[in-house]
Amino acid sequence: VDQPAALTQLTDLSREYEQIIEQLRLLHPRQFDQGPIDLSVAAVRAGLNQLAGPWVVLAYTVLDDAIVIIYIDDQRLTAYLRPLSALDRQALRQCATPAADYRELIYRGTLHGHHAPSATGVLYLQRLYQLLLPPELHALPAETTLIIAPHGALHALPFQALLAPDRTPLARRPICNVPSLAALLTLLNTDESAQDSAQPRALLCGLAHYGGKARALPQAEREIAALREVWADRCETRWGEAATRAEILRLNDSGELADYEVIHFAAHAVLDALAPSQSRVLLADEALTFADILNLRLTARVVVLAACDGALGAPLSGDELLALARAFFYAGAHSVIASLWPVEDAATAELMRHLHTGLAAGLNATPALHAAQQIMIEAGYTPYQWAAFVVIGAPG
Repeated sequence: VDQPAALTQLTDLSREYEQIIEQLRLLHPRQFDQGPIDLSVAAVRAGLNQLAGPWVVLAYTVLDDAIVIIYIDDQRLTAYLRPLSALDRQALRQCATPAADYRELIYRGTLHGHHAPSATGVLYLQRLYQLLLPPELHALPAETTLIIAPHGALHALPFQALLAPDRTPLARRPICNVPSLAALLTLLNTDESAQDSAQPRALLCGLAHYGGKARALPQAEREIAALREVWADRCETRWGEAATRAEILRLNDSGELADYEVIHFAAHAVLDALAPSQSRVLLADEALTFADILNLRLTARVVVLAACDGALGAPLSGDELLALARAFFYAGAHSVIASLWPVEDAATAELMRHLHTGLAAGLNATPALHAAQQIMIEAGYTPYQWAAFVVIGAPG
């Protein structure tokens, strides 16, 4: 390794990071200057009792030899310390690994497209169900929204794929991930700025070919065409050569971008684990950068990132997705729907059609994704094809 060059690059990245933080302070003084956030249980309950239905918060801390689980509902507060056995550690490593082969084996039961005779995935997902879910959960109504604050490796775990002893997936319940309890309260407190219309509008943006800079998305055009049918005359489309950074910035400068409740990118979102500020959305002219996103003025209920990839083809660990989601939150978005791993185009297009049917009907991100994943399950799709997609942001 060229150490002087590496140090220079690190210095440049640090300087850019400090510039972004200062930019955030200027653009969003409320988030930085509002003083200490009230993280009391009473504050959490007061914020979440605004939701239409029942809810539960599960906040995790992963230690070297145990996992701490904090369970909060409108009546109870319980803390659990769950020791990690050798089998627990193995299950967590396999189910939260970013390695593509293990993802396929655990969530699809195949390896390189060939059926795997072992039911290892089922065993591990059932084990994590028992480890990570407190007993109170089992008596709650099916419509109870699970608000999950992961930690460490759990950021890369699709909780909705965990299996009950009877092999029922946890996806039978609505699930929403939040960066932390503090972030949850901030999102709930700023919820009023998100649009809430009986006739929501969408901006659909995408492209299939990247001139060799990224793999083609051959199904993206079919995906956008299907979503245009869902939204009819309540959407605007920027496809192919029209899907540019310059156009997104023009819409932002004119104030038009703030008119959309749903913004959908059928384009590569490149997530960089080493330098989250280098994460970006690839468009026809040049990338929409992390800094660009921070400068957007959004009131959208949801931003959808239909195709997420690690930088330079690296697998995703979950943390980098959180960083890009935070950029959209600072820009004013209510929630982000994105994938923990690249999903085959045809399955993505099908799930997105069902997702947008709910969004176009006025559903928020969590119930809309929940309904879409139920349809995919009933149609026989494997968790590998639907469980990668998660909601990050405010529940509802």
